[in-house]
Amino acid sequence: MKRSSVVIPLIGLMVLGLVLVECAPNQAPSPTQPPAPTQPPAPTQGAVAPEKIRVALLLPGSIGDAGWNANAYKGLQEIAAQGIETAYTESIPIPDIEAAFRGYAEQGYTLIIGHGFEFGEPALKVAPDFPNVFFHVSGKAPPNVEIPKNVGFLDQQEFQGAYLCGVLAGLMTKTNKVGYVGGMEIPPQLANLAAFTKGAQSVNPNVEILGVLTGTFEDPEKGREAAMAQIGNGIDILMQTADSTGMGAIQAAKEKGIYIIGYGGDQSEIAPDLFLTSLIVNNPKAIALQVDRIKQGTFGGSVWVAGIKEGIIDIAPFGPMVPKEVQDQVMALREQIVNGTFVVPEIYERIDQGKPSGKVEEIRVALLLPGSIGDAGWNANAYKGLQEIAAQGIETAYTESIPIPDIEAAFRGYAEQGYTLIIGHGFEFGEPALKVAPDFPNVFFHVSGKAPPNVEIPKNVGFLDQQEFQGAYLCGVLAGLMTKTNKVGYVGGMEIPPQLANLAAFTKGAQSVNPNVEILGVLTGTFEDPEKGREAAMAQIGNGIDILMQTADSTGMGAIQAAKEKGIYIIGYGGDQSEIAPDLFLTSLIVNNPKAIALQVDRIKQGTFGGSVWVAGIKEGIIDIAPFGPMVPKEVQDQVMALREQIVNGTFVVPEIYERIDQ
Repeated sequence: MKRSSVVIPLIGLMVLGLVLVECAPNQAPSPTQPPAPTQPPAPTQGAVAPEKIRVALLLPGSIGDAGWNANAYKGLQEIAAQGIETAYTESIPIPDIEAAFRGYAEQGYTLIIGHGFEFGEPALKVAPDFPNVFFHVSGKAPPNVEIPKNVGFLDQQEFQGAYLCGVLAGLMTKTNKVGYVGGMEIPPQLANLAAFTKGAQSVNPNVEILGVLTGTFEDPEKGREAAMAQIGNGIDILMQTADSTGMGAIQAAKEKGIYIIGYGGDQSEIAPDLFLTSLIVNNPKAIALQVDRIKQGTFGGSVWVAGIKEGIIDIAPFGPMVPKEVQDQVMALREQIVNGTFVVPEIYERIDQGKPSGKVEEIRVALLLPGSIGDAGWNANAYKGLQEIAAQGIETAYTESIPIPDIEAAFRGYAEQGYTLIIGHGFEFGEPALKVAPDFPNVFFHVSGKAPPNVEIPKNVGFLDQQEFQGAYLCGVLAGLMTKTNKVGYVGGMEIPPQLANLAAFTKGAQSVNPNVEILGVLTGTFEDPEKGREAAMAQIGNGIDILMQTADSTGMGAIQAAKEKGIYIIGYGGDQSEIAPDLFLTSLIVNNPKAIALQVDRIKQGTFGGSVWVAGIKEGIIDIAPFGPMVPKEVQDQVMALREQIVNGTFVVPEIYERIDQ
């Protein structure tokens, strides 16, 4: 995949509750509740005394991934072994990063380490509020920013090691096909894949790299599927840089007897007879060094660029199957990198040539999103659809969080790059699509939303009118039957037609079974502000609601967090969100964006795309509600499901209202 702009994706599945773990001095960290809040440390000048240092580590994934996160945790253990108090939080969703930084800072931690590229902007945002706290980010700094004295970045030159691994793969392959399974499409992963490709091509111009960036570091099954597809296409070597996702890729290669190149640490113990080497990222050293810098008064205000020369990046010992002459060639190049006579190219775009499934090579698909793929809702589900398309071997790309004034330019940019299908995922993409489409008659434009009124739709434009309000009505019925206080909260996003229709249908549904119910509805004006969602929910909770529904994506995640803290029943949105709080979720409004997005490729293949609006709701399998929570009585479930059946068979039509009727 290739992206026209980098807005940090989502890492892993959404886990809103922060699992804090404190470590006693001279012990490895073990899961406990976080320490009680304390006052921030007194102002310091220069070096900090060791006894005053407390260190917290924020991780994007699990310490059990045998890679990026596991190695950072080893560094934290080294710090703990010095008698320094430590804590950590795993699998932090992107919307929660800022709150995690603030939480540890308010508890008086001296050094807070955000372990990943995506922690950079939140660290820069929080740091000025805590001038006596040190913030370290394991990743490149955002461009054109001034770095405060209490913030430090580590630009780990992983791509140097990836280049060496590519050279090794290029020399060792017999089929001239090499697989690569990466994680999210973020700068470090793009640089690694490009360097690996360049390295392999430098010694073997006939080699083909079948690269897949899966979009996740937390899904072993997805890694396994990607690897199996590549193996089916004839690869004889597989590299992974995808942490837990990569473990699934390794398992597939192990089952099929394919040579493997690992990532993070030396992974050869998994299959000693198959590992050629591993890309070593010495996170333990990099993490532990930050404490020394604080003690010495040399921390912060800059970016530390560290690669093979600095001992942060390397490759593991070669496996026994690697001939000595190949080892010597790779190690000679390594020495050139160390002494500066060879500079590894630093490339942040897709230059690999592989199309793993070999299917539908003429189709290229781009997805334009109004928000972040980390929102656990509207945008995240569309991205899942894009991943399903990519799994067919189709080249894909996406751009997140596009401001409305930039939509037209985004459509034109992908069209000019030769993309076959460009999907604008939201109501607001309709008019720009209609404006751009006549200039690119051979490009298909799909809009996930209603068509503007009274327009003629060109043959290369299609609209999907998702009848979300049908599901919202069922959710309202459920809320009306379940409330004890007769006050129900609703937190939505922008005041646009789909949100108005959802809130009105929810209100109508609740009132249909409970004429005494009061809906406290708020349309916050944004889908991207968790704090605003939290504030709206807290205000409603203060007014006596006992059930809260959200349809606001990232903003809604803040509302969910507030409801979770106060023990209020919740109705989610987008996908089944019950894993966030299984004892509180009554249901969720399901919007099957993955199916809707993936279907557009089928319509192109079949020649049925465009020129119309596809109206799809519960009957068509695009809208639904999630399984009920265990607190919903069977008689209530039966009543809601009976109404659902009436919607499907057409004996009941949900009212479609585009105005505020909540009270």
